[in-house]
Parts: sequence; C-alpha cells; structure tokens
Amino acid sequence: MSIGWGELPHLPLRCVLDHLSTKDALAATSTCKHWRSALFMYEGHKETLKLRVDDLEKSIFVTRLFKKHTKRIHVYINTTGPEFQSFKNYVLPQLFDTRTLTELVFIGPNYLHENRNFPSAKLDRIMMESLILKHKQSLQILNLMGCRLRSTRNFSDDFSHEPVEYCSDRVSFNSVPSPADAVLSSANVNLMITSSLRHVAFEYETIRMAALQTLLELPHLDSIALTIGPKNNKALQRLDWCKELNHLNVSVNIIGVRKGRFEEIIENVLVQGLRLTSLKVMFCQTLFGPLVDHVINSYSSTLKEFVWADAPCDTFEPKNRTVKPSLDTEYGMCHVNPLILMCWQCGNLRRLVIHGYWVWQYDVVGFVRLRTTLMEMEISAILHQENQNQVKEGKDCVSRVFGSDHVKPIRPQLVKQINEFTTFDWSPCVWKELHPALRMYATSEQRADYIVTEVNRAL
Repeated sequence: MSIGWGELPHLPLRCVLDHLSTKDALAATSTCKHWRSALFMYEGHKETLKLRVDDLEKSIFVTRLFKKHTKRIHVYINTTGPEFQSFKNYVLPQLFDTRTLTELVFIGPNYLHENRNFPSAKLDRIMMESLILKHKQSLQILNLMGCRLRSTRNFSDDFSHEPVEYCSDRVSFNSVPSPADAVLSSANVNLMITSSLRHVAFEYETIRMAALQTLLELPHLDSIALTIGPKNNKALQRLDWCKELNHLNVSVNIIGVRKGRFEEIIENVLVQGLRLTSLKVMFCQTLFGPLVDHVINSYSSTLKEFVWADAPCDTFEPKNRTVKPSLDTEYGMCHVNPLILMCWQCGNLRRLVIHGYWVWQYDVVGFVRLRTTLMEMEISAILHQENQNQVKEGKDCVSRVFGSDHVKPIRPQLVKQINEFTTFDWSPCVWKELHPALRMYATSEQRADYIVTEVNRAL
C-alpha cells in the first residue's frame, strides 16, 4: 500500500524538516496541514532569531518554531503603527517559553529609516520587565536602541496573557514616573539580586544619574553602552559621574550624527569622571579630529577600544575625497596622524578598527610598533605604493574611500613586518568579506545589524 506525501509519519518527516532553512521551512508550511503540524511538533535549533515587526505572520511562525532553543532575540521595530501593537500581543509573549535566553535586543525605527525624526518605539514596561525577570539567570545582554520603556498607569490593563501574568505577579512599579526607572524599575531591583546581566545598552538621552544608580544594584553588571543616535531634536544633558561607577566599563557609541553635533558630545558626554573604555563612531561620514584629540587627552589611561567605521563614499567628486581632521594639539603643526598619537599615548588600547578611510601603510606599522597591547587591528583600506596614484592625500588631510576605489593586495613583506610587532596573527581585510554594512549602498537593516554587533561586543 503506497503512502502519499500528505501521509508520511511525523517522525521521519520531522527528521527531513530538521535540515530545512528558515525560508524553506516557511515554504513547507503551505504544502498541507499534515506537514504544517509536523513543523510545529519539531522544536528547531536556531541560535539567533531576527524578527521584523512589519512581517507579523513570519515572526509569529518563526518564533513558535524556534522559541524554546534560541539564545539571542533581535527585534527590528521598523514601524510603530498597529503592527507594532499586534507584535507585542502575539510574538513577545512567546518569548517567555524560551529556555536559555542570553541576549535580548530591540532596534528602534531611528536606526531603520532615513528619517531622523522618526519617533522612538515605546515598549510595555510590564511585559519587558517580566520577560527580563523570567530570564534573569541566563540573560546577559540587554540592548534598547532607539527604544524606551513607557510608564505604567494601570497595572491590570497592561497585559492579558497568562505567561506575563504568571511572571509579573511579584513585580511592582512606581505609580509616579521617576528618572530612576529609565532602564529598569528601582522598585524591582531586589528581585534582580540573582541576575546574570553583565552588559546593558540604552540611549544616552533617556538616562539620568538616578537610573545608573538603579543599574548598580545588578550584581554582575560590568559594562554599559551609551548610544547617541541619529535623532537630533534633543539636547544632550551633562551627567556628573560618581566614584561608585568607576568599576563599570563605559562604551560611547556615536551613530549617524551630523558633524555639527560632535562639539556638543565633547562638551556634555565625554566629561571628566567618565571611565571611557570604548569609543565607536559609525556611519557619521566624517572623521572629526577634535573628538579624537579630546579622547587622547582625557582617556589615555582607560581607552581599550577605538572604532571609526564608514561605508565607502557614494559620490565621486574629488572635493569630497579629503577630510581635514583639524587637530588642535601641540603636534598639529607636525602633521601627525591622530591615530598614531592614540597608539602612542593610550597604553591599554587593545582593539583598533578603521573602515571607510585610507591609512598609509607605514602608519599601520607605526600602530603596532607603538602599541604592543593591541590584540586586534582591522583596517580595510591600506594605502601603499601600488594604489597611491588613485588617492591624492594632503599632509593635513584624511582621505575617504570611494566606491570606485580598488585595493590591491598588500606585499607579503609588509604583512611580515607588521606581524613582527604583534602578539596575534594579523592579516589584511578582504573587501569582499567585509560586513555588508561597510559597502556602498548598504541598507538600513544591514547597518543596524553591524551596529548591534559592535554595541553588544565586549572586550
């Protein structure tokens, strides 16, 4: 007796479906009801789930299929319309069934749209804090980029899901909004004494010192990431960093800001008392020398990581090739590469990443000779004799990478010379293998993916 495709036993069918990609698994659900039920019986293993708010049906299916064994959840909030409310009602409650959630990331619309004035996404506080509490013994990274937790007015009206109700029965909230509750509610810190959270990222404009004091109650927290994003309609408030925060590694991430705002960041963000261990400037389309100068002068003893990343310039006008660093240091008259000064003076620098700008080959040699503590160096455009003719670099200028530029292979002798001074095996970047966000005409989601990788990265 022959058996049709719609009558295959669930066990062998599940073994076959185990090898399908997410895209093929979605296609398999349209075959028949029998196959669809076999897929739902199969508990898939996928380390990272990337969910889009505007693709609700796919997000519901993928979450249902992989929720138990996934470890990292990245939610792309590309719309704050009715789809967002449906996503919070039908997708987020499923995450309470995840067994070992280690990373929870929400990317707001500011990072997914070209419109810089797109409103921040507001997440339900009861849902979020209940989810964090549910996974407090496994969750290590919490990232709220372009998002904020809205205040709670009526506890009983904010949820109608059994998993949320079960996990939130011990949670309490302040009836009056407080600056101390910007990230986590101060009323619930006593429930987080066994929390494994070690890295929390959030928008700088939403934070106050009282909120940092709340985070200090987390026993394993050792790093925070402050994000300054493309939304530019709010002034940056100055924080007075206290000694109690000196044990925290603070990362400042400057993303897609206009050039005119760098002075405000120097004045109000990179202030005295801040223990800056990482500075990452991404997709700002300029190399602002005074910022580099300020970091060298103020954080030479604490800085461990420096990233300045841009995609190749999509214009081919020669006037857009050069960027003047405008250094005001005592070395400015000598036309010294500011990164050379950084490697010279920052004694704990471990990671140096430069994308989107040409770096002279002998400067690269200088980096590793001056700073033997480097453990990683990633430079995608190294200027050497074979490709010097395509870049007209002035003595006091930094040259942007154009989309039409071509990097010729670096001589093996130079690679060998660089590795003589490193404690790791360094090799040149291959342009074809760079992250898609570092290429011309990258999409907003590709850039957001790269940003999340950097913001969540710990040394």
